Formats: sequence, C-alpha cells, structure tokens
Amino acid sequence: MADETISRALELANSREGRALEAWAMHVMAEINADMDRIEQAIDWYRQGLSQASEFSMLPLAEYCHLGLGQLLFKNGHTEKARTEINTAIDLYRSMDISLWGQQAEAVLIKIDKMSPQSKLR
Repeated sequence: MADETISRALELANSREGRALEAWAMHVMAEINADMDRIEQAIDWYRQGLSQASEFSMLPLAEYCHLGLGQLLFKNGHTEKARTEINTAIDLYRSMDISLWGQQAEAVLIKIDKMSPQSKLR
C-alpha cells in the first residue's frame, strides 16, 4: 500500500515537473524497499534519489541517500563501498553542521568496522 502511494507520488511529481519532490519520493521508495528486505531495489532507489538530489543540490537528501546506501551495501557484502558511502554522508553532515545525523552515521561505520572480516585480522 505504501509503495503504491509513493509510486503514484512519483508519477505526479514527474508529470508536473516536481523533480525535487520526485527525489524525496525516491528516497521513501528506497526506505520502503529496505524495510521489506528488497535490498537490490532499495539500492537502485537510493541511487536514483541520490542522482536527483545531486542534480538539484539537495544536500540533506544526498546525505540520507549516502547513509542508507552505505548500510544496504554493507548488508549485501560490499564493505568497502559501504564505507565510502557512509564516509561521504559523514562529510556532508559535518559540512552542514548536522551533528546528530553525523553521530548516527559514525555509529554505523563503527558497527561495520567491528563486523567486517578485515577487523578480525587486526
């Protein structure tokens, strides 16, 4: 039901040239798919949302997309790509002085470091 509603929002945003709203709807679709363990679809939605966010200089949305993408990439076994995405989110949070979200992103990075196979070799 939620994904149908967001799909409809995407259609309306696209048809009315509300591309900034479309980017937020893409982020919501990513979140919905992630919650439903449709990891590949969620990754695709995050990437689409990130592309739109970058095009329109929507830094807060870009931060959320980088963080969500990083979390899913890690879940899918792509540790280094996950670190890159999360570090990008952290850098963006710092540049905008959004400390709460930055701290949450840093906590995810610590979790990745603890769980990754390379950390067990140290």
